[in-house]
Amino acid sequence: MDICERNRNVAISRWKKIHELEKSKINADDIKLARLCGFLAGDGSLIVGKEKSRNAMRYIISFYPDVLELAQLYVDTFSQIYSKVPTIREEINHFSVNINSKVVASHLKELSTFGTLNWEIPKFIFESRECKIEFIRAFYDCEGYVGKNRIDVQSVNKSGIEEIKFLLASLGVSSNLYMYVRKNENWNTNYILVISEKENIIKFARLIGFNHPVKRMKINTYAGIA
Repeated sequence: MDICERNRNVAISRWKKIHELEKSKINADDIKLARLCGFLAGDGSLIVGKEKSRNAMRYIISFYPDVLELAQLYVDTFSQIYSKVPTIREEINHFSVNINSKVVASHLKELSTFGTLNWEIPKFIFESRECKIEFIRAFYDCEGYVGKNRIDVQSVNKSGIEEIKFLLASLGVSSNLYMYVRKNENWNTNYILVISEKENIIKFARLIGFNHPVKRMKINTYAGIA
């Protein structure tokens, strides 16, 4: 065995020990994981691929909230689970929260799929009322629109939106799903989930609500919640 190969094996062994230590520190709390997955399904991404400039693999977990409060909640939740702190960077009209971690990316990929077109709700979410609430709240923090007489959420991911509808129904909140075909045939069809009856809006506000400060204020005002 030459020196280069021996050094390579030593490096691999060292990184393996580091990754095993990081795995041992994962606090797989279902409630926090549900919140994190809701954020990532709504406004996040998970990219695994080779970085051309350094010919090295990258494992980028990103989140793009529009208010600092959500960025901070995401970072707090992330650090409590993985003992790692993503960096927050302010952009023109949103915040970019990023971290590069093979261990975290691998753990998240074991739980679900993340991406605009094909995100899925992790299976463990369906087993707990508290997890359903945390996931929906975080997802609506990112994607929800609060009007005077309705709460909307839309996505190009039909199966994902149908799963959200199912979760809401399991919590006693009724909703209606609509399809919007865009004029440009190259654009994806949008699926819009609407909660429109005041009874259901109030139920959503009291049971689920928002972490997002502006959306929370709007829905609480409409629902008459102090």
